[in-house]
Amino acid sequence: MVKPRYERGAWARRGRKAPGTSVQFADRVELPVSVETVWARLRDVEAAATCLPGLVAGSLRPVGGGAFEATMRQTTLGVTASWALRAEFVASDADRRLDVRLNGRDARLGMTMTGDATVIVADDGGRAALDCRTDVRVEGRLAATGGPIIRGVVEETLRSFVGSLAGREPEARRGLKGRLRR
Repeated sequence: MVKPRYERGAWARRGRKAPGTSVQFADRVELPVSVETVWARLRDVEAAATCLPGLVAGSLRPVGGGAFEATMRQTTLGVTASWALRAEFVASDADRRLDVRLNGRDARLGMTMTGDATVIVADDGGRAALDCRTDVRVEGRLAATGGPIIRGVVEETLRSFVGSLAGREPEARRGLKGRLRR
């Protein structure tokens, strides 16, 4: 069946690439715990995932081969994105390196998310140091206008994740004003 022209997206009809926002992050974070403690927490995907803001309780499930699926909900400015996420984890115990590939979709808002992350746990004088690199791309009609919001959510997620590896409880979520001022 061929869809009529008016049923296709406006961006596709005009021959344009869908609008989007990319967030790149690279940092080295020192943690007040041992390398072994951080690596064990990092390898426990189910425990580490509890730090993710908006993770729907009980939605995280393994699907095999180091892959997990979950649902996350983020509400900003009265718009709620409900992401169906799939994350694939590849860990190297010898290098203490974790590579993550992320794919997500919010069918209602017509947005997609792709991302890659690498976390390396290094020994820094008996304490752990994380070398993190992340590249996340969100596409869809709200992604371009919501760039600062999406960046804020990604940064908050990374802070919570690093905090959970250090053994800290997740912080209360800051309001939109605090995220946009930085």
